[in-house]
Amino acid sequence: MATTLEALVFAGVHQVCLVTGHLAGQVEAFVGDGRAWGVEATCLRQPALLGTAQALQTAAAFIQGPTFVLAADYVLPPDYLAALKRAYQAGPAGILISLKRLSPAELAQRSSVRLAEDGRILEIVEKPAPGAAPSPLGASLIYIVPAAIRDYLEDLRLSGRGEYEITDVINRMIGDGFQAAGLLQPAPQEWTP
Repeated sequence: MATTLEALVFAGVHQVCLVTGHLAGQVEAFVGDGRAWGVEATCLRQPALLGTAQALQTAAAFIQGPTFVLAADYVLPPDYLAALKRAYQAGPAGILISLKRLSPAELAQRSSVRLAEDGRILEIVEKPAPGAAPSPLGASLIYIVPAAIRDYLEDLRLSGRGEYEITDVINRMIGDGFQAAGLLQPAPQEWTP
């Protein structure tokens, strides 16, 4: 959590909404009101642990413009999110996704992205069958999304895995004409207890 907050501040973010679930009380006590980190933090508890899109739906009122959406279990270098923000500001894409190069075995357990010839992201394929990944690139759970995502959060659909997944929301937005691009970054280290 500390490296995530530090990376957000380094990227110029000073208002943060944390959606908590597992160990919510510990996370909320650690972050407090955010002043210790240089942010104004609001914590909201996810009503049930039903997926990443439902977590984002919980915080939908806080999305007023381009917004970082990310998992807090990554251990991020300070400049990681700043690089994503610079890429977002430099390009025409409405959605920017942090991409990582993954082995075929990792792609089958995570995701892969289908790319157009010009490099645009056409689809995020969640947990493709072994050998069926459309590219060697996977989507990290690190995005910059437009405020228009709020409209898509009003109509969440359960995935085949029984969750409301942000990849489904992003794919619907792409299908409706939102341009999505990716920035290839080193795979972020994942925190494990």
